[in-house]
Amino acid sequence: MDFSNWSKGSPNNNTDNNCVQMLSESDPVGQWANEPCNKKSVIVCQKTPTVTIPFLHKKLLETNKKLIETQQILNKYLNDKSSNKWINYELFTDIDGKRKAFFIPYNEKGDFEVYHWSDASKSCEKFNATLVEVQTLQKQNILEMYVSQLGQESNRMDWFWLNAHRESNGKWKWITSGKEFTHTNWMTDNPKADSGIDYVLFPSRSSYIGKWYTTSSAGNAYPLCEIELSF
Repeated sequence: MDFSNWSKGSPNNNTDNNCVQMLSESDPVGQWANEPCNKKSVIVCQKTPTVTIPFLHKKLLETNKKLIETQQILNKYLNDKSSNKWINYELFTDIDGKRKAFFIPYNEKGDFEVYHWSDASKSCEKFNATLVEVQTLQKQNILEMYVSQLGQESNRMDWFWLNAHRESNGKWKWITSGKEFTHTNWMTDNPKADSGIDYVLFPSRSSYIGKWYTTSSAGNAYPLCEIELSF
């Protein structure tokens, strides 16, 4: 022992007293006495913590640095990607673990434009992106916050296309991934069973924000794209 705090008369030379007890009633409290190892007493344990305050502080600093670096990389990525800048992008990690971003593309005139579904899909493809697929509740919530901001900034941005379609067998699928719906957020009385009403809109209006609405591919809405980022 490099340190000891024996009480008066301890340790004694009794060969049966080979264990140490910290006293809670001595004066001062915390002095030691050697006692028989079979003596019953309250147990006090120690354990090396898996996470310490200095460790957490270091991790927070590293995370903050990484976020700043990611933001800088993303800004450069967006600026280098095309002369038609993206607008109001939102960074997130998808269900497949890949880093992605939502964005609304400008048209060639530098403005936002509504399209039929097929043209909306093509407007995303120009940026190597696709229309949004909403496969989880987490992504649904992120997307609702995103379009809510757009709705506040522009009264005309009410409806956005999702990358979904109802097949001839009646099953709804995400077009790019080919997966059937595991998460839905249908508006009341949707999905409609009418023939030709096989595509999905995502609204930004506060009264029914994020409630999926079925329509035909000939409807008009804004493209809401998502892209996988290369960092």
